[in-house]
Amino acid sequence: MPPPEAAGEALPLNDLFAAELREAADPEEQGVSLFDAAQTWLDRGGKRYQLEELAVEFYRRHASASGAVQAAVAGLPFRVYLDTRFDDSLEQALEAAGRSPQVGYYYSHEQVPCDLAEATEDRPLVYKLFGSLEDPRSLVLGEVDLLRFMESVVTGTPPLPAMIEGLLRGEDNAFLFLGFGFHQWHVRLLLY
Repeated sequence: MPPPEAAGEALPLNDLFAAELREAADPEEQGVSLFDAAQTWLDRGGKRYQLEELAVEFYRRHASASGAVQAAVAGLPFRVYLDTRFDDSLEQALEAAGRSPQVGYYYSHEQVPCDLAEATEDRPLVYKLFGSLEDPRSLVLGEVDLLRFMESVVTGTPPLPAMIEGLLRGEDNAFLFLGFGFHQWHVRLLLY
């Protein structure tokens, strides 16, 4: 199911999920991020496990929403993709481009085994920084989750996989950022 459009352009799935949560928690509130909408939903009596179930159902319902951006990015010769989205549209686009992605993810509460082969152009790594739908507990949904995620990454408890840490600290690496802007405080902190 393709995502709804606004002014002729597909809306990001996180914005659509935030709108669904806002409608359920506070229809009067406008234009807040997914983190804000999810936290409001939780603060108004929703349970974490229910939010996880809603997230998994929503992103699986929109699983085929892969777009031109993902297809274009999948065609680039990158070996590692750091993904902050929950859907698997990038993995689908990589597979459609004839590549075999490996997928790993971060979970701020505990170390997740990351038994991945060396990332190559044919077998790139897609590392889900904000968690995986396969482990809904790992999803960074609300503001409290985001704060815990940032604390965990900054303190290294648990640490990012050594390969990801090395890439982020490497001085000769270049990055292409999609899906989040530098106006977001957590992005600026991660880059710092």
